[in-house]
Amino acid sequence: MKRKSGSEYNFLEQLHRILTCTHPITPEMALRLGRLAGNGPGLWLRMQQTYDLWHTEQRLQDDLAKIEPALAVSSNAEQGSGADG
Repeated sequence: MKRKSGSEYNFLEQLHRILTCTHPITPEMALRLGRLAGNGPGLWLRMQQTYDLWHTEQRLQDDLAKIEPALAVSSNAEQGSGADG
């Protein structure tokens, strides 16, 4: 049986950490996964970004609800200016 090299073991260790959601997919790991799966690194980085964004949105949900969008602020200011503006 062939023994795994250090870099191969490191890859498997990193992959395990990703699959157990204890570590994110880094650009380096995305390159490796993209090569292994044959679909390039972009997919893996987009999935990580989506995952990060969803979790951050859940964590900041109450704070985000307090922020009024700039478009609404601008629209309210225009409505208050009257017809002689």
